[in-house]
Amino acid sequence: MEFRALFLRVMSEHMDMPYNLAAELSGGIDSGCTVSIAANMLATRQKAINAYTAVFGTQSVEERTRAHAIPERYPNVRGKMINCDEHVGFLEGTDLDAYRTTAFPSRQNLPATFVTLAQLAAKEDARTLLSGEGADWFLEGSDMIWDSLLKRGNIQELYRTFAVLKQRSGCRKALRYILNSTSPSLLLGKAGRLAYLNAHYESLMEEEIPDLFTPAFTLKLRETMRNQREELMQERNLSCWSQTLEHELMFPPNHVWQGVPIDVEMRLPYLDRRIVEFGLSVPPEYKFRIDDTNVSHYGCRKYLQREAFRDTVPAEVIGAQEKEIYWSPVNRRLVRELPLLLSSTCILCEMGVLERDKLVRASQEFLDDQNNDSHPLIPWLDNIVVTEKWLRATTTEFPDCRLPTFHSVSFDKGESDHLSP
Repeated sequence: MEFRALFLRVMSEHMDMPYNLAAELSGGIDSGCTVSIAANMLATRQKAINAYTAVFGTQSVEERTRAHAIPERYPNVRGKMINCDEHVGFLEGTDLDAYRTTAFPSRQNLPATFVTLAQLAAKEDARTLLSGEGADWFLEGSDMIWDSLLKRGNIQELYRTFAVLKQRSGCRKALRYILNSTSPSLLLGKAGRLAYLNAHYESLMEEEIPDLFTPAFTLKLRETMRNQREELMQERNLSCWSQTLEHELMFPPNHVWQGVPIDVEMRLPYLDRRIVEFGLSVPPEYKFRIDDTNVSHYGCRKYLQREAFRDTVPAEVIGAQEKEIYWSPVNRRLVRELPLLLSSTCILCEMGVLERDKLVRASQEFLDDQNNDSHPLIPWLDNIVVTEKWLRATTTEFPDCRLPTFHSVSFDKGESDHLSP
């Protein structure tokens, strides 16, 4: 298979080094392929590789079992489960503070966890850290590809790919798959745009703003949300910005880590230019397979990797029908960050964005909630913490910067809210 030959060549080049390397290892297919291939190649040189799996209290037994399967098959893989419950926070305010290269407390994934694993790899004499990140959206056969074909009116290409799927799995199954993944775009005119916005911009459409903000800021926020909604309703070709191919290739979600000055070199074979070009050139229907052996949407995806490396990657990994999403345990981070935020002057309160009494009350309710995983204010509180940290970092680095303020002014016909720059 062409993909297999190309990926093996890329992996061989990335591993052509005289010193030790390590790898990140989740229970997923992408990292499973990189570690299994690396182990296979290193075995011929009688060399070992350390594979680090970040483990959190919420991680399932099944996911850990899949991560264990690779060192069980390859004795030269030293699998290490690293408990990272204490490394869910931002770099700021910890002994890792100096690792942040810019005044931007990114809330994408877990930079503190990554630094912890990288430091451990360096301590154990590795100079390169392999990662399986980067394959999504140009190798997995995402629903966004189908959605894109419809939104851009590429009916000829859509029909061609549907014909291939129909031949493989039957007309009913192929049609149901495409309809389920693209139905919002199939509606005509405004109805289609509204359905798409409801699916991908739910919070923007609902306009539910919690009682944390000042009246002035709430008014401005509602106005901004209405304007965004109206502009999006006028767009004929909508896209979900955080899930477009261009965004993922330009700003891959985990690769803010590459700007962190760690003591190991991070290598991402899936972002090798040759792999990206190959992935973009392969028609979408060849990236996933719909048949009776697949019992989930995830089971249909990443078909190139599954087919190419069935003989290399343990069956528990390559045939997985479910994938646990590695997301930042935000509620744990908030338990740590909210008391710190409230223990000092809050810039957002000084700007007139938040009412401190309401923020304190909401924060305390969250902290008192023993089952806070599903607390409705988690996204709002997390964004408040992120923004406050960014403001503190920015005003420290640029003390002369001028921040906007939000306050209310009175008019003859009553109270109205006003933004003062």
